[in-house]
Amino acid sequence: MSFADDLEDFFSKLSERWLYLVRSIYKNKGLPDELIYEPIVREQAIEQAFDESGYDTPDYKMREFLKKNVWEFSVAKNYNDNIALNNLLLKPDGSLRNWNDFKREAQKVVGNSIRYLKTEYNTVVLGAQNASLWADIQKYKHLFPFLQFDVVMDGHTSDICKPLHGVIVSVDDPMLKHYFPPNHFNCRTTVRQLRKGVPTESYAVPDIPDAFKNNPGITGKVFTQKNSYIANTPNDVLILAPSLYKENERNKRYEGIDFEVHKIGKGVVEIYKLETLQGQQNKQKKSEFVKNKEALTLLAKQGEKYRMLPIVEDGQTNPDAFNLKMSQYTDVKVAESSNGKNVIQSALKEANRQGVKEVIIQFTKELTSNRDAFEALKATFKQGRAKNIETITFIMYDKRILRVNTARFK
Repeated sequence: MSFADDLEDFFSKLSERWLYLVRSIYKNKGLPDELIYEPIVREQAIEQAFDESGYDTPDYKMREFLKKNVWEFSVAKNYNDNIALNNLLLKPDGSLRNWNDFKREAQKVVGNSIRYLKTEYNTVVLGAQNASLWADIQKYKHLFPFLQFDVVMDGHTSDICKPLHGVIVSVDDPMLKHYFPPNHFNCRTTVRQLRKGVPTESYAVPDIPDAFKNNPGITGKVFTQKNSYIANTPNDVLILAPSLYKENERNKRYEGIDFEVHKIGKGVVEIYKLETLQGQQNKQKKSEFVKNKEALTLLAKQGEKYRMLPIVEDGQTNPDAFNLKMSQYTDVKVAESSNGKNVIQSALKEANRQGVKEVIIQFTKELTSNRDAFEALKATFKQGRAKNIETITFIMYDKRILRVNTARFK
């Protein structure tokens, strides 16, 4: 989504995510297990800026590097925001804040985070534009061997960029590895390609922040490791970014599909409209569709929100649904057997193959042994055969709903 379009809807959805997280941190007196909250990371991973930037070089790998870097930044920012929220749980004297006090302080953290989104978005646009420009500079440097820095000189000009105004350098000057726009947030400096020119012999080296001493066209990064969010985020959190990026790319398989919203109690089940499926997109098999819809309807009555997904015949796996609350792919298994052990092992194996984070298992018959089923559940995770699965939702024979956070087994 562009910041120029649907802003009201964007900020409304983002505010809902934040409110849920703030309440969750206070209720649980701590952070999410992964230390980030994925729905917010997804909303704030502003890779849409690449569309607005006009990035048009054929260098697919560079584009992917830049996008992955934006996701790394989003993960790091959310981690730092979450730590700040967690630190608000206690007053300076060590006592627990009451809810109203915590919420008031949390609003300051959330407000600042949202307020800077526009600046961060613009930084991504500038970074992508200049990475594209650098590709052109390298491609045509035999025709345009010099570059001239053009600094917008007016009442808003940054002291950082002023020393560069009019400076001419060779396209192969090593300084361009570190001094290439954007040089700071909201930077308006550009570089111009020249056929002829005389390199500037002496000029003041600009005092560019370390986080911006970078050429995005060379490094494939808009936000460097010196960025304060990234620098303050542990590696075991940063490594979550590639998988989130990959999952976001997976979402694009469903673009162009309209979904019909069915409100059920306080919950929702969204069903794809057949007339909007096209190309490789096809409906689920009728028998599977009926079973999946029934299971999701039962959960919607409990306030859950799911989107049923069509089959996309592109060689990738096909999850049954998407959890709209948690922004996670979901696999559904409706079992006709009373052998809980076999059902659980089979369902988890398939769900792990699908690459989902949630699996819903509905038992249509009473289990012969609850203990055997539970032992099979523990063994599957102990043996590392369901690493991707974070949540299991059981719909029992009597329609009771049991939710299991798999962190307890890992």
